[in-house]
Amino acid sequence: MKSKAESVLAGKRIRVHVLGCRSNLYEAEAISSALSQKGAVTCEGGAFDGAIVVSCVVTAEAERKCRQLVRRLKREEPAAPVVVCGCWAQLLDEKKARDMGINALVGNRRKHRVAAVVEKLLEEHVSPVLLTDRVDVSANLSWDGLLLESPKFHVRAFVKVQDGCDHHCTYCIIPSVRGASKSRNPGEVFSEIRNLASRGLREVILTGIHLGLYGKDNGFSLVKLVKAVEELDGIERIRFGSIEPFGIDEKLLEGLAESDKFCPHLHIPLQSGDDEILRRMGRGYRGQDFIILSKKARKILGEDLHISTDVIVGFPGEDKNAFLRTMDVLESAGVGRIHAFPFSPRQGTPAAEFPERPDPGKVKERMKEILDFAAASQHRYASPFVGKTLPILVEKCESGFVSGYTPHYVRVNAEGSFSVNGVAEVAMTNCRAGILHGRVCYNAHSGSAGEIRVEKE
Repeated sequence: MKSKAESVLAGKRIRVHVLGCRSNLYEAEAISSALSQKGAVTCEGGAFDGAIVVSCVVTAEAERKCRQLVRRLKREEPAAPVVVCGCWAQLLDEKKARDMGINALVGNRRKHRVAAVVEKLLEEHVSPVLLTDRVDVSANLSWDGLLLESPKFHVRAFVKVQDGCDHHCTYCIIPSVRGASKSRNPGEVFSEIRNLASRGLREVILTGIHLGLYGKDNGFSLVKLVKAVEELDGIERIRFGSIEPFGIDEKLLEGLAESDKFCPHLHIPLQSGDDEILRRMGRGYRGQDFIILSKKARKILGEDLHISTDVIVGFPGEDKNAFLRTMDVLESAGVGRIHAFPFSPRQGTPAAEFPERPDPGKVKERMKEILDFAAASQHRYASPFVGKTLPILVEKCESGFVSGYTPHYVRVNAEGSFSVNGVAEVAMTNCRAGILHGRVCYNAHSGSAGEIRVEKE
């Protein structure tokens, strides 16, 4: 292996762009870390010597953004090689890639090779050709050996512990491009988190494509993983990125309840609250099951547990009544944050061929309705914290204001100063658009916030 000084990447400015899920965010961070180890300077803007796109293909819009980004990069620096890795790279036709000016395609389970591919492109000055590094993910069960050495953010970081999915929802292309479920070796997880903690990281978000499947192939359960991470020095908060309803059982919830560091927030994708639509999606549960799960989670983890979710609007067969049933489930489950997006047919999935697609105009109307509901829902969840004093992990401090998130994953903006990466106690005075506002309490060590003046809405 070449030393940092010997690498052709030394001093080179490499753009790293990421689209898509939390696993992609981790992968982009790890790729940036590998580039830095070789002496490169990773950047998000300005002139560059090469570019990497950590791509997404979960929706047509995500794919469009990938194409748009590649074309923009080629316009900005025509001679700089562009490497596309990840889900879109797994599917993209080589001729189409060449036509767009892409210089390399690196598929899933091969992203640990990205830094070496960029190095090869710069070393050999190969602009016109297309390098490909892809494997059949349906047959490859190896773990993609990415490693996050140096976090970009010294407050919180995503750590990928699982990849792939075995569930095969009818609308989802991800099992085709990510392959079967694979759990990361727990020793590697602990080693990575220890290193991150030694560099100042205080919050870790365990993430995966189907996190609930962690441990099914190595016998080390998700509960055991959380408990082991909790014992690592320096880590003060643990979260999950996202976990499917069918990945949650009572044993998991009770294990999380025993943790002093697991934060009271679960992102549980609903997708639809209508039983027939859920059946057509292949989700394996009913709307009522989601409500029951939410109540059970709150009973075990606390009534103030924040449950956020994802919803697909306009799935084939969804009529007005089906949409209203989804809204009813969201309300009955008491969700906070809602990420809603219109159905996007993906070629090669069963749902792409389903009839009874709702009228686009109706879908647009429903999207507006659910986004309005989502804003109200987020505000409704956050508002009861007004008048309370809560700890936030400070992510930014400037011009006399700090910002960060509560353990419940509610954003806070507060007057005052506090060190970034410190835990500040904040007296919450009001809530606007689902964001809490307040004042830093400088006598937090005494447990007294002083007088709190609550502003009227």
